[in-house]
Amino acid sequence: MRCVTPDGGPDYETTIWIDDKELSLAELGRMLLNYNGWGMRTAFVPDDEIHEQPVIEVREPEDPKGAAGVDQAADAKLSRMILG
Repeated sequence: MRCVTPDGGPDYETTIWIDDKELSLAELGRMLLNYNGWGMRTAFVPDDEIHEQPVIEVREPEDPKGAAGVDQAADAKLSRMILG
């Protein structure tokens, strides 16, 4: 599934474009009900890179660290991997 999330739909709510169909977040949620019990991977990329296949690393989560319970180094590494 490839989609684009523009800056606003009705009342500036986030909408999702999948193929040529615009969906609200509620409509997307209803569509995903068909896949209850399945897993899903989502990769966020800049809109000018949507045609490229991102590199996805699947691994066990690291122990959380830092005040917010987030491993800062792993979070930075993941951001660099996704954003290039």
